[in-house]
Amino acid sequence: MNAVPALRLTLDGHALVANWRWLEQQGARAVCGAAVKANGYGLGAIGVIERLASAGCRDFFVATWDEAAIIGGLPGALSLSVLHGLREADVAAALVSEARPVLNSAEQVARWKAVAPGRPCDVMIDTGMNRLGLTPENMAALLARMNLAANIGAEDLARVLAAAEAEAAAQH
Repeated sequence: MNAVPALRLTLDGHALVANWRWLEQQGARAVCGAAVKANGYGLGAIGVIERLASAGCRDFFVATWDEAAIIGGLPGALSLSVLHGLREADVAAALVSEARPVLNSAEQVARWKAVAPGRPCDVMIDTGMNRLGLTPENMAALLARMNLAANIGAEDLARVLAAAEAEAAAQH
C-alpha cells in the first residue's frame, strides 16, 4: 500500500526573495540579513543562501557552530555568523571557522577578545525579544568599560525584528 504523505511543503522561491526584499527596504540604511538556521528552516540552507544571495543578501545567520561547519565557507562578499555566540565549548570550532560569532553577553565579548583579538565578530543587541543579546544598558556599560569596537573587531551590531510590520511603521 502506497500512502500519500499527509503534509507537503512547497517552497515558493519568488515569495522567499520578495519577503527578504520587503524586509530589506523597511530598514532604510540598515543591512538586512537572513537566518538560515535549522537547515534553512527545513528548506535547505544552501539553496536558500544561493537564492537570497542572487537577490542581493550578503549576511546569513545560523544557530550553532555545527551548522556553520556544515555550510562551510561562503563565496565572495557573503558572510556567515553564528547567533548563539561563543560558549567556552565553542572556542575551538570558532577559531577554525570562517563564520563570525554573534556575541550576546559581556562574558562572550571578553572570551572573544581573549582568544581572537581584532578578529571579526558581530554583537547582538536585545531590543525587546529577550532571547539573545546585550540590553542597550549593558551595551553602553560594556562600550565604556572595554573599548569594544577598537579591541575585538566588531563589524556589525545586530538585532532581531520582534514585529517587523510595527517596527517599519514606527520608522515612518
